[in-house]
Amino acid sequence: MTNVSLTLVLAASIAALVNVLSRRYKRLKKYRWYLTVFIMFAGVMVAFFKIFSADAQIGREEMAEIVSKAVHEAMVFSELRRSEEAIRSYNTVIIDKQNFGVEWYNYANNLRELDSLVRAVASYDSAVEYSPLLHEAWCNRGLTLRDLERYEESLNSYDISINCRPDCPEAWFGRAFNLWKLDRLEEAVTSYDSAISYRPNFHQAWHNRGIDLWTLGRKKESLASYDSAIVYKHDKHESWFNRGYVLGELDRPKESVDSYDSAIIYNPSDFIYKVAWARAYFRLHLIVVLGIVVGLLLIPLGCSLMRYRRRCRRYSS
Repeated sequence: MTNVSLTLVLAASIAALVNVLSRRYKRLKKYRWYLTVFIMFAGVMVAFFKIFSADAQIGREEMAEIVSKAVHEAMVFSELRRSEEAIRSYNTVIIDKQNFGVEWYNYANNLRELDSLVRAVASYDSAVEYSPLLHEAWCNRGLTLRDLERYEESLNSYDISINCRPDCPEAWFGRAFNLWKLDRLEEAVTSYDSAISYRPNFHQAWHNRGIDLWTLGRKKESLASYDSAIVYKHDKHESWFNRGYVLGELDRPKESVDSYDSAIIYNPSDFIYKVAWARAYFRLHLIVVLGIVVGLLLIPLGCSLMRYRRRCRRYSS
């Protein structure tokens, strides 16, 4: 308000100076009132402009404080997995400030938590509109589109994410999964290789790579891939199970049984694992099992023969 007062005082001083000069200079006298009114009007307009500018600045500071508080609350709610409260807080931010790309991204993540996938995709679209290089938004957009079974769009989103950040293993993994869904297995294996090159302990990438290599008929490479998955996650029963199947196809029944054993140890409730173990065990001990079966079948026959002989002796006697 001090600046406004000084402006008005200055305008009044200039107007008074014009009055003084008009008494001295006759030519100026007939324009005295015009000049006085103009100067005072200009002073008042400048004062109003400064008042509104000050109010706008105060409003911006208050709005920044509100937005900062809302963002903080939303982040806390997200950490606590309270997605609905987080969404309400992000709504405050997005309504007040439309170009917050990161907030659109966080908002979309919370929508994903609530399984509102279509709305999440729309929010990721807003995030990348305002922050085109936000690779996390492109990556999660691809993940959401994949969940919606829109694989071509998902693949495109992962490609953009990789262009923004080529060393993101999650983006390469997501890309490979979509390629598998689109039956482009060679490209899928290459993408899994890229994911693994940036994160060697990415056990799920090793596991999925093993599946694709098996489908392509590259059994030994598939086995090596499952071995790597187990190295980085020893209790991954799916990899133990698939490994057992590949070993069986490679005519290595003893190792196949051992692999199925491990799968059952880590997931004892799966009936399919037990059936697969039984088949592998039967194959391993085929000769012994056949001997036992034949023996069991011969026991009744032997008993019948003994009875027949006894009867023959009775008749002979």
